[in-house]
Amino acid sequence: NGCFDLLHPGHVKLLSASRQQGDVLIVAIDDDPSVRRVKGEGRPIISSRERVGIVSAFDSVDHVVVFASDDLHRLIEIIRPDVLTKGSNYTTDEVIGRRLVEKLGGRVVRIPVTDPVSSTRIIEAIKGNTG
Repeated sequence: NGCFDLLHPGHVKLLSASRQQGDVLIVAIDDDPSVRRVKGEGRPIISSRERVGIVSAFDSVDHVVVFASDDLHRLIEIIRPDVLTKGSNYTTDEVIGRRLVEKLGGRVVRIPVTDPVSSTRIIEAIKGNTG
């Protein structure tokens, strides 16, 4: 799960590596109000509807759902994933839903992040270069 606003190579690697962890990859995308709460005003750059279209175009992705951040635990209870993946830029304790996934018999896999690229950094670079 994540925002997936302004997709970059790190997202592509994350999705590909996540797909290798199981038989089906379901990507949960934060809805627009959730992205705004997490990332601040002016975000998302790309609407949830457009982000769904982009993420679902990847061969590694089987299904995409949109959720509100407050509903992540409910979504986990419905899907009951065997594996929840997050980038290694998150500590195990920072992975929201980890305890619930483990309680339901699943596990959390942190996918190595080798490139420090982020959508926020890209946006800040663009802002700094305009003007």
